[in-house]
Amino acid sequence: MKRALEILTSVLQAANGDYLEKSMLIVPDVEADSDETQKRDALTKLLETLASDDPGLSLSDENIADVKAFFEKLYGGQVKFRHRYSDVCNVVFDYKDCELDPTNVPYPVSRLADNMGKVLTSMLEDRPRSEQADSVRKLCDHIELEKTRLLHYTEQMKMMCSFEERSTQLDEQIKEQQEKTESEIKRLEDDSLKRIEEEKREAQRENVSVLGVFTGIVVAFVAGLTFSSSILQSIDRASIYRLCAMATVIGVFLFDTIAILLSFLGKVTRVECPDLAKIVKIANFIALVFLAAAVFARFFIPMPAYN
Repeated sequence: MKRALEILTSVLQAANGDYLEKSMLIVPDVEADSDETQKRDALTKLLETLASDDPGLSLSDENIADVKAFFEKLYGGQVKFRHRYSDVCNVVFDYKDCELDPTNVPYPVSRLADNMGKVLTSMLEDRPRSEQADSVRKLCDHIELEKTRLLHYTEQMKMMCSFEERSTQLDEQIKEQQEKTESEIKRLEDDSLKRIEEEKREAQRENVSVLGVFTGIVVAFVAGLTFSSSILQSIDRASIYRLCAMATVIGVFLFDTIAILLSFLGKVTRVECPDLAKIVKIANFIALVFLAAAVFARFFIPMPAYN
């Protein structure tokens, strides 16, 4: 049945081109002699109704007349009724979590202010100097005041939410940066330890090499001296040519051995000796010439007779 009525209403709207409204605004009952508690409750219910988002509750002339009659009774009577700021504040701030309009005010609060403005305009047109119209004007002022307060509250909450989001992002960035820093510090520590260990091992190798070179030099000298001593012991049984040749060979052996050890020592300690190879070549050439001269003299120059 309800669906049929809706279809019939739509057909009538299409045929006549008019938007038919059915007044569904429920105005609370209140009498001029009602007590303050009853009037406060009735005013609260009316304000909540005027703030409703139901499209069927848009104020028509009949609705405005009903609301005007309500305020005539509310602010009439022998005991004058004064609405309380706290009641208006409670009604307005109950909608603080609703969807915001383009002015950053909840839609129900804007709707309440608009509807109350329509009612006030109608009352001022009818009775501009009545006490009820003055009371409704004060009520509208209080609604606008609470609307402004709610606007500031909403903006502050948005700022706080934005600040909290930014703070959360900063905390995450700081935490991420701390993790990166700790990871980088750990990596540098590991690299430093590895480099120190490598330098330590390299220093040990260099020390061992240097000691080995000096040991080799000492051994070469000792071996040369020992070999020379054995040759000198038989000097009386050998010819001068053989002695010269053997002395040349021993000298070349000792010199080349020491040169090789010094060259190895320079490589270990990273000290370049560019002239060492040239000196070795010259010394070997002189020794070779001296050895050739001794051999030549042995076969081609007769030795004088020994008396």
